[in-house]
Amino acid sequence: MRHFQFVEPGENDEPVVVDISEEELRTSYFDWWQEQMREAGKADKISFECCVEDFCAVHWAHEVP
Repeated sequence: MRHFQFVEPGENDEPVVVDISEEELRTSYFDWWQEQMREAGKADKISFECCVEDFCAVHWAHEVP
């Protein structure tokens, strides 16, 4: 299973590294992402892999070993 990391600001704006698994993306992000794609008229582009690519682009996330 793949894992991804990205950085977000903490309570005092200190950088916090967030680790998210592929399964967590599927359960917490994919449904919302699909809905947004349908609303944007891009239903033909819906796939989990495209979702992961978009998530990484938006959050500046990268896959970690």
